[in-house]
Amino acid sequence: MAKPRKQTYTMDMYLNKIKDCDIRSDQDVQRLPGAWDNSMVNELIVTVLTDDYIPPIILGEELNSQIWVIDGLQRSVSLQMYRYGNYKITSSIEDSIIFYHTKARDNNGNIKTDNNGNIIWDSAIFDIKNKTYNDLPEELKKKFNEYQVETVIHEECNIKQISKLVRRYNNHASMKPAQKAFTYLDNFARDVRSIMDCRFFRDCGVYTEKEKSNGTLERVIMESVMCMFHFDKWKSQPKQLGRYLNKQGSVKEFQILGNNLHRLENIITGSLKNIFTAKDSFIWFTLFNKFTYLELDDGKFANFLTAFKNGLDNKEIDGKVFKETDKDRSTKCKSVISDKLDILEKLMHEYLDV
Repeated sequence: MAKPRKQTYTMDMYLNKIKDCDIRSDQDVQRLPGAWDNSMVNELIVTVLTDDYIPPIILGEELNSQIWVIDGLQRSVSLQMYRYGNYKITSSIEDSIIFYHTKARDNNGNIKTDNNGNIIWDSAIFDIKNKTYNDLPEELKKKFNEYQVETVIHEECNIKQISKLVRRYNNHASMKPAQKAFTYLDNFARDVRSIMDCRFFRDCGVYTEKEKSNGTLERVIMESVMCMFHFDKWKSQPKQLGRYLNKQGSVKEFQILGNNLHRLENIITGSLKNIFTAKDSFIWFTLFNKFTYLELDDGKFANFLTAFKNGLDNKEIDGKVFKETDKDRSTKCKSVISDKLDILEKLMHEYLDV
């Protein structure tokens, strides 16, 4: 193989090369198109229409000049689907308003100029929600078609070498749902990371190293703040959770959670650590937050947890037992969480005689 070369195409040129099979997207070992959901396609189109950056597409060229897509298949197919496949931007798009400039025109449709003969430009906006390429104003169609698509082409390859390159470039892991959800929490991301650094998550629970690196702890913290302060608007999907808290959360709420965790660090020892798992931590953090309003010594909460582990977990409250509440339902279902908190709070009040 020769040293890779860089090549920039206009969007119109690149997509026409795919349409004419000068660049093919069906290499033998390449995964099939359609791996992206609508939200991913939407954001890609917005990136083009706002002239933001898209990483280079990696191509492989055989000696006979046939070019294959190595890395960038989903992007290529999505762009082609929007340009030629009548794809409609869905209503779930996050930022649908596109700002652009258009030539000012008089009542007869003639382009207006100033006294120096310079064209006068007007600012304009267009909502791309539920719109296809054909619905775009001409200025945005032109912007789409003239977008600069960067590529890197591996030259003088045989088909076996191209297959190896497909394997090499696609040997990576995409963001997990929890990690992607965290990207929507930019207003409080530093607060979350600060909470993650507290001793509780190192010494007072049963969190695996994988959970500490794959976004699970970020999700636990978001769920905890949501459950403690916004339970009436509970969101079970990580992405919706992140979006909601980014708009409706507050620094104070994250600070309260952080302070509560520091208090828990002083009382959660021994086998009590087993209670705090990635699955149920947000339930216990919410219960402890309720406990703080009783203005009792924190040691009494530890006593309750001990009693819970030693038999209270089997006690029936209003015909329900804690460990059976999510037997046939999702652990993130609002009604399940409500039942769990109701049982725990009543058990706690009964045990503490308050």
